[in-house]
Amino acid sequence: MRKIAGLALMLVLLLGAALALGETARVATPGGKLNVRKTPDEKGKLAMSVPNHALVEAEPAEEAGWVRVTYKGKTGYAREEYFLLPSRLPGKTVYSDKGTVKLLNEPGLGAVCVWTVSNQEPMEVLEVRDGWASVRCGEHMGWAPVENFFTWQREAPAGEPEWIELRGRTVAETPFIGASGPKSLAAGTPVRVTFFSGSGAKAWAWIETEGEWGVAPQFALSLLPPEEAEEDWTGRTRQQALMAAEEALRRKVKAFAKKETYGVVGAAESVSGIPGPLYLCAFCDENDQMLFLAVVRAADGKVLFTEDYSDFAAPKTIKEFLPKGEVRLTLSAEELAVGENLDARAEAWCAGTFAWSLARDGQTESKSEPGEHDAAAFRPREPGSYTLTVTVRDPEGLSESASAAFTVTEPASAEDAAIYSQKDGWWLDKPYRKSTLDQSGCAIFTLSHALHRMGYTGQETLPEHLAVKYRLCLTPDGTNNERLINESGAAFGFKTERDLIEDQKRIAKLLKDGALFSFSIVRGHIALIDGISEDGSMVHIVDSAPSATMERKVNVALYRQTRSGGFRAVLSLSEFEGARWYFETDHYGGLSYWMPLSYAAKRGVRLIQPPRAAAE
Repeated sequence: MRKIAGLALMLVLLLGAALALGETARVATPGGKLNVRKTPDEKGKLAMSVPNHALVEAEPAEEAGWVRVTYKGKTGYAREEYFLLPSRLPGKTVYSDKGTVKLLNEPGLGAVCVWTVSNQEPMEVLEVRDGWASVRCGEHMGWAPVENFFTWQREAPAGEPEWIELRGRTVAETPFIGASGPKSLAAGTPVRVTFFSGSGAKAWAWIETEGEWGVAPQFALSLLPPEEAEEDWTGRTRQQALMAAEEALRRKVKAFAKKETYGVVGAAESVSGIPGPLYLCAFCDENDQMLFLAVVRAADGKVLFTEDYSDFAAPKTIKEFLPKGEVRLTLSAEELAVGENLDARAEAWCAGTFAWSLARDGQTESKSEPGEHDAAAFRPREPGSYTLTVTVRDPEGLSESASAAFTVTEPASAEDAAIYSQKDGWWLDKPYRKSTLDQSGCAIFTLSHALHRMGYTGQETLPEHLAVKYRLCLTPDGTNNERLINESGAAFGFKTERDLIEDQKRIAKLLKDGALFSFSIVRGHIALIDGISEDGSMVHIVDSAPSATMERKVNVALYRQTRSGGFRAVLSLSEFEGARWYFETDHYGGLSYWMPLSYAAKRGVRLIQPPRAAAE
């Protein structure tokens, strides 16, 4: 299939329009070449040898069981049993023996393609007429040539599928050649991609869009990864399927090992005629461009299909489809209470710089420096009428702005937060001895997170209350975390130990038994560990100020867990689901993520053992 040129289908149709004597048949010996005799006799002299699977012109000979064969201008005789004859097709259920089959709405040139059949899907042959066959594939019916590229007389599917139908979209205005002639597809048009050929600038793909089949340049199409599986099928788990897919791609696709990717696992009952259940394991880069795909059978973990899609275009966002100079600003709410989060997103014609500014009751309150953040958050501390403005500047110097208004009312009732955000602006004036919680409160936030996860509630667990109660724990060098945990443990009834724990096996066991850990995640910053991965290799972190961790980490990465069960290292905090960047402070809010257990053990962790957890 990969050798088909851009006009291959037209060539096939042209060749199939006129037959010579008899019918075109394919040689099918048990193995090796077919000996063709000068006479219809087993002992006749050899006229020529014809390669197995070659196409020849055949007509019945006078002698029963023999065929008169013409191949490259030479003629001879061979036994009928060594040929796949189109005249024998009607009434049979067959499979494509080479390549995909495009079903047309009528026999002949210029007909409309109505369906594409893979080499895994059965076709019932209804009729053969003048070199064309009428077939049914499921609920679809159509015509296809019976010779040259499409003889498809297999009575069982081929060993491996030839292509997998994928979802995609155009990334720019795209030339398209369909049955009705050439036209253009608008940027962002949804498409279904079947097979493709070539690489680089000469690559093309068969696609379906708006009910029409045709050819489009591969470089103008972006492939969308399959939707991730929400549950496991019986048999191999998603993670096992992902590992099998990785190993198969390393063996079969040289480019796979040279690229950094993360896996996405989708599930399907069947795909492109392959019976399932199946896992579709897609591997994408940091821009979410799908580069590779492997299909794994859920029952036994066998990899049925692998493919390299790295020549397809990278995905585009809506900003690249907007007219030049257009900026859109969207707010999560037009009215909110003091202390609630406002989320804003800007969409613009370019990937330029974004500068945010906020005014309250007509007076400018804060501004951000121009940067890459096209999404921002704000946590108001005062009621009033606000206006948020974003200004976008492209590399050529063109600058445009958009504004949106919102109202902030009196504060709602305070509730314990699942994750406090130390740098969201709310804590700028909340005292912690001679400092503030914004500047020095990481250990206090970590303690509050631990208390909430142990089931403690009420005002005494809130950061501002803890900051007053344990204010003497703050020293000029930062919070004395050992003293903080010991004193709060005595007050709240949880157990701790004087020494840090560095043994990985003991840390893992305690976490599985319900324990928590406060630890110095990086120099001068404290975070919480509240869980461990199924395989025991990663610990779950709750971090009130992840920007500090990202800026100060050394020889370690932060990871997010995909729904497929694997872990992907992140290059930016914006990659975490639910991440909020607060333009007022130029920091990200609190986040949870994963880090290697080995890293936590190396730094040492401080035990917080709930009263209900059994002592070791």
